[in-house]
Amino acid sequence: MSIPVQTADAEDFLASKMRHYSAAVNVTKRSAARLAIASAISNGFLPEGCLIPTEKRLTIILGISLGTVQAALQQLQQSGIIIRRRGDGSRVASTEALGSETWHFRLLSKDTGAALRVSSVDVDVEVTTRRGPWSKFFTEYSEFILIRRRLIMSKSVAIGAEMLLPEKLVPGMKDLPPDELKMVNIRSFIAEKHGLLVSKAEHQIETVFIDDLDTKRMKLAPGSLSFQITANAFFQDNTPGYWQRIIVPSSDCRVTF
Repeated sequence: MSIPVQTADAEDFLASKMRHYSAAVNVTKRSAARLAIASAISNGFLPEGCLIPTEKRLTIILGISLGTVQAALQQLQQSGIIIRRRGDGSRVASTEALGSETWHFRLLSKDTGAALRVSSVDVDVEVTTRRGPWSKFFTEYSEFILIRRRLIMSKSVAIGAEMLLPEKLVPGMKDLPPDELKMVNIRSFIAEKHGLLVSKAEHQIETVFIDDLDTKRMKLAPGSLSFQITANAFFQDNTPGYWQRIIVPSSDCRVTF
Protein backbone atom coordinates (compact mmCIF):
# COMPACT_ATOMS: atom_id res chain seq x y z
CA MET A 1 0.00 0.00 0.00
CA SER A 2 1.50 3.35 -1.06
CA ILE A 3 1.96 6.11 1.51
CA PRO A 4 0.24 9.40 0.57
CA VAL A 5 2.61 12.27 -0.11
CA GLN A 6 2.18 16.02 -0.23
CA THR A 7 1.46 17.58 -3.60
CA ALA A 8 4.30 19.28 -5.46
CA ASP A 9 3.00 22.77 -4.73
CA ALA A 10 2.09 22.14 -1.06
CA GLU A 11 4.98 24.23 0.25
CA ASP A 12 4.07 27.19 -1.98
CA PHE A 13 0.46 26.93 -0.77
CA LEU A 14 1.58 26.85 2.87
CA ALA A 15 3.78 29.91 2.41
CA SER A 16 0.99 31.79 0.61
CA LYS A 17 -1.57 31.00 3.32
CA MET A 18 0.91 31.95 6.04
CA ARG A 19 1.30 35.40 4.45
CA HIS A 20 -2.48 35.69 4.13
CA TYR A 21 -3.26 34.88 7.76
CA SER A 22 -0.28 36.83 9.11
CA ALA A 23 -1.64 39.97 7.45
CA ALA A 24 -4.83 39.79 9.54
CA VAL A 25 -5.05 42.15 12.50
CA ASN A 26 -4.12 40.67 15.90
CA VAL A 27 -3.56 37.13 14.60
CA THR A 28 -0.53 35.53 16.24
CA LYS A 29 2.12 33.71 14.22
CA ARG A 30 1.10 30.48 15.94
CA SER A 31 -2.51 30.87 14.80
CA ALA A 32 -1.45 31.87 11.29
CA ALA A 33 0.71 28.73 11.07
CA ARG A 34 -2.08 26.53 12.44
CA LEU A 35 -4.58 27.93 9.94
CA ALA A 36 -2.14 27.65 7.03
CA ILE A 37 -1.48 23.96 7.74
CA ALA A 38 -5.18 23.22 8.32
CA SER A 39 -6.01 24.95 5.04
CA ALA A 40 -3.41 22.88 3.17
CA ILE A 41 -5.01 19.74 4.60
CA SER A 42 -8.61 20.71 3.82
CA ASN A 43 -7.64 21.75 0.27
CA GLY A 44 -5.91 18.44 -0.47
CA PHE A 45 -2.31 19.66 -0.61
CA LEU A 46 -1.56 17.45 2.41
CA PRO A 47 -3.76 14.36 1.93
CA GLU A 48 -4.94 11.96 4.61
CA GLY A 49 -2.05 9.90 6.01
CA CYS A 50 0.55 12.19 4.45
CA LEU A 51 3.69 13.19 6.33
CA ILE A 52 3.70 16.91 7.04
CA PRO A 53 6.99 18.72 6.35
CA THR A 54 9.39 18.41 9.26
CA GLU A 55 9.33 21.02 11.99
CA LYS A 56 12.66 22.38 10.77
CA ARG A 57 11.36 22.59 7.20
CA LEU A 58 8.20 24.35 8.38
CA THR A 59 10.29 27.06 10.05
CA ILE A 60 11.72 27.83 6.60
CA ILE A 61 8.44 27.57 4.67
CA LEU A 62 6.45 29.65 7.16
CA GLY A 63 9.23 31.97 8.30
CA ILE A 64 8.70 31.38 12.02
CA SER A 65 10.60 29.94 14.97
CA LEU A 66 10.76 26.26 15.89
CA GLY A 67 8.82 26.91 19.10
CA THR A 68 5.99 28.56 17.16
CA VAL A 69 5.85 25.64 14.71
CA GLN A 70 5.66 23.16 17.60
CA ALA A 71 2.89 25.14 19.31
CA ALA A 72 0.83 25.24 16.09
CA LEU A 73 1.26 21.50 15.54
CA GLN A 74 0.25 20.80 19.13
CA GLN A 75 -3.03 22.67 18.63
CA LEU A 76 -3.73 20.73 15.43
CA GLN A 77 -3.01 17.50 17.28
CA GLN A 78 -5.41 18.46 20.08
CA SER A 79 -8.12 19.02 17.47
CA GLY A 80 -7.54 15.57 15.97
CA ILE A 81 -6.39 16.99 12.62
CA ILE A 82 -2.88 15.55 12.75
CA ILE A 83 -1.09 12.74 14.57
CA ARG A 84 2.38 13.28 16.06
CA ARG A 85 4.63 10.39 17.03
CA ARG A 86 8.21 10.53 18.22
CA GLY A 87 10.46 9.23 15.46
CA ASP A 88 7.69 9.31 12.85
CA GLY A 89 7.03 13.03 12.54
CA SER A 90 3.56 14.50 12.03
CA ARG A 91 0.95 13.00 9.73
CA VAL A 92 -2.49 14.10 8.58
CA ALA A 93 -4.95 12.10 10.66
CA SER A 94 -7.18 9.58 8.96
CA THR A 95 -10.89 10.06 9.51
CA GLU A 96 -10.91 6.83 11.51
CA ALA A 97 -8.29 8.27 13.87
CA LEU A 98 -10.54 11.14 14.87
CA GLY A 99 -11.84 10.56 18.38
CA SER A 100 -13.80 12.78 20.74
CA GLU A 101 -11.08 15.43 20.78
CA THR A 102 -13.24 18.26 19.48
CA TRP A 103 -16.44 17.21 21.26
CA HIS A 104 -17.47 14.48 23.67
CA PHE A 105 -18.93 12.46 20.78
CA ARG A 106 -18.25 11.53 17.16
CA LEU A 107 -20.09 12.43 13.98
CA LEU A 108 -20.22 9.70 11.36
CA SER A 109 -21.16 9.81 7.70
CA LYS A 110 -24.53 8.16 7.09
CA ASP A 111 -23.25 6.80 3.79
CA THR A 112 -19.90 5.30 4.80
CA GLY A 113 -19.86 5.26 8.60
CA ALA A 114 -16.53 7.11 8.58
CA ALA A 115 -15.89 9.84 11.13
CA LEU A 116 -16.35 13.34 9.71
CA ARG A 117 -13.38 15.71 9.75
CA VAL A 118 -13.59 19.47 10.32
CA SER A 119 -12.60 21.21 7.07
CA SER A 120 -13.20 24.87 7.89
CA VAL A 121 -14.63 27.03 10.67
CA ASP A 122 -16.22 30.46 10.94
CA VAL A 123 -16.14 31.95 14.45
CA ASP A 124 -17.89 34.82 16.21
CA VAL A 125 -17.20 35.84 19.82
CA GLU A 126 -19.39 38.16 21.87
CA VAL A 127 -20.36 38.98 25.44
CA THR A 128 -23.98 38.32 26.37
CA THR A 129 -26.18 38.76 29.42
CA ARG A 130 -29.29 37.21 27.91
CA ARG A 131 -30.94 34.29 29.62
CA GLY A 132 -31.55 30.94 27.99
CA PRO A 133 -31.48 27.18 28.57
CA TRP A 134 -28.02 27.58 30.14
CA SER A 135 -29.36 29.81 32.95
CA LYS A 136 -30.33 26.87 35.18
CA PHE A 137 -26.81 25.49 34.83
CA PHE A 138 -25.04 28.77 35.61
CA THR A 139 -26.86 29.98 38.71
CA GLU A 140 -24.01 32.18 39.99
CA TYR A 141 -23.16 34.06 36.78
CA SER A 142 -24.96 36.61 34.64
CA GLU A 143 -22.37 37.62 32.00
CA PHE A 144 -21.04 35.12 29.49
CA ILE A 145 -18.64 34.71 26.61
CA LEU A 146 -20.61 33.30 23.68
CA ILE A 147 -18.54 31.50 21.04
CA ARG A 148 -20.59 30.71 17.96
CA ARG A 149 -19.07 28.51 15.26
CA ARG A 150 -20.20 27.27 11.86
CA LEU A 151 -18.20 24.22 10.89
CA ILE A 152 -17.94 22.65 7.47
CA MET A 153 -17.15 18.97 7.82
CA SER A 154 -16.02 16.46 5.23
CA LYS A 155 -18.82 15.62 2.76
CA SER A 156 -19.71 19.37 2.95
CA VAL A 157 -21.83 18.83 6.06
CA ALA A 158 -22.57 22.17 7.80
CA ILE A 159 -22.86 22.20 11.60
CA GLY A 160 -23.68 25.00 14.03
CA ALA A 161 -22.25 25.20 17.55
CA GLU A 162 -22.62 27.59 20.47
CA MET A 163 -20.56 27.54 23.66
CA LEU A 164 -21.12 29.77 26.69
CA LEU A 165 -18.57 30.27 29.45
CA PRO A 166 -18.81 32.64 32.43
CA GLU A 167 -16.90 35.77 31.41
CA LYS A 168 -15.38 36.01 34.88
CA LEU A 169 -13.58 32.67 34.42
CA VAL A 170 -11.96 33.50 31.06
CA PRO A 171 -10.76 37.11 31.31
CA GLY A 172 -9.58 38.59 28.04
CA MET A 173 -11.31 36.01 25.89
CA LYS A 174 -13.81 38.57 24.60
CA ASP A 175 -10.93 40.52 23.07
CA LEU A 176 -9.49 37.62 21.09
CA PRO A 177 -9.73 37.92 17.30
CA PRO A 178 -11.97 35.12 15.94
CA ASP A 179 -9.09 33.57 13.98
CA GLU A 180 -7.44 32.66 17.30
CA LEU A 181 -10.28 30.16 17.89
CA LYS A 182 -10.42 28.63 14.41
CA MET A 183 -9.38 24.96 14.12
CA VAL A 184 -8.77 24.88 17.88
CA ASN A 185 -9.99 22.46 20.52
CA ILE A 186 -11.57 25.01 22.87
CA ARG A 187 -11.44 22.64 25.83
CA SER A 188 -7.67 22.43 25.42
CA PHE A 189 -7.48 26.17 24.79
CA ILE A 190 -9.16 27.15 28.07
CA ALA A 191 -7.13 24.53 29.94
CA GLU A 192 -3.88 25.99 28.59
CA LYS A 193 -4.80 29.67 28.88
CA HIS A 194 -6.87 29.66 32.07
CA GLY A 195 -6.02 26.41 33.87
CA LEU A 196 -9.63 25.19 33.61
CA LEU A 197 -9.77 21.42 33.15
CA VAL A 198 -13.03 19.75 32.17
CA SER A 199 -13.61 16.45 33.98
CA LYS A 200 -17.05 15.36 32.77
CA ALA A 201 -20.05 16.38 30.68
CA GLU A 202 -23.76 15.60 30.77
CA HIS A 203 -25.46 15.31 27.37
CA GLN A 204 -28.94 15.49 25.99
CA ILE A 205 -29.83 14.77 22.37
CA GLU A 206 -33.12 15.43 20.61
CA THR A 207 -34.41 16.02 17.09
CA VAL A 208 -35.57 19.53 16.24
CA PHE A 209 -36.50 21.63 13.24
CA ILE A 210 -34.09 24.55 12.82
CA ASP A 211 -35.91 27.82 13.47
CA ASP A 212 -35.39 31.14 11.69
CA LEU A 213 -33.13 32.53 14.43
CA ASP A 214 -30.70 29.60 14.29
CA THR A 215 -30.83 29.68 10.50
CA LYS A 216 -29.65 33.29 10.59
CA ARG A 217 -27.13 32.99 13.43
CA MET A 218 -25.48 29.77 12.30
CA LYS A 219 -26.09 30.02 8.54
CA LEU A 220 -27.77 26.62 8.39
CA ALA A 221 -30.43 25.29 6.04
CA PRO A 222 -33.82 26.65 7.17
CA GLY A 223 -36.42 24.25 8.52
CA SER A 224 -34.27 21.13 8.26
CA LEU A 225 -34.68 18.28 10.74
CA SER A 226 -31.55 18.11 12.88
CA PHE A 227 -30.00 16.57 15.95
CA GLN A 228 -29.63 19.09 18.76
CA ILE A 229 -26.96 18.03 21.25
CA THR A 230 -26.62 20.02 24.46
CA ALA A 231 -23.88 19.51 27.02
CA ASN A 232 -23.27 20.75 30.55
CA ALA A 233 -19.54 20.43 31.20
CA PHE A 234 -18.00 20.47 34.67
CA PHE A 235 -14.52 21.42 35.78
CA GLN A 236 -12.41 19.16 38.00
CA ASP A 237 -13.78 20.75 41.17
CA ASN A 238 -17.30 19.83 39.95
CA THR A 239 -18.28 23.47 39.32
CA PRO A 240 -20.10 24.42 36.08
CA GLY A 241 -17.63 24.86 33.23
CA TYR A 242 -19.40 25.55 29.96
CA TRP A 243 -22.74 25.02 28.28
CA GLN A 244 -22.72 23.91 24.65
CA ARG A 245 -25.29 23.35 21.95
CA ILE A 246 -24.52 21.71 18.61
CA ILE A 247 -26.91 21.38 15.68
CA VAL A 248 -26.23 18.54 13.24
CA PRO A 249 -28.32 17.79 10.12
CA SER A 250 -29.86 14.36 10.72
CA SER A 251 -30.07 13.65 6.98
CA ASP A 252 -26.26 13.62 6.66
CA CYS A 253 -24.87 12.27 9.95
CA ARG A 254 -25.06 9.72 12.67
CA VAL A 255 -24.02 10.60 16.22
CA THR A 256 -22.18 8.21 18.53
CA PHE A 257 -20.97 8.78 22.09
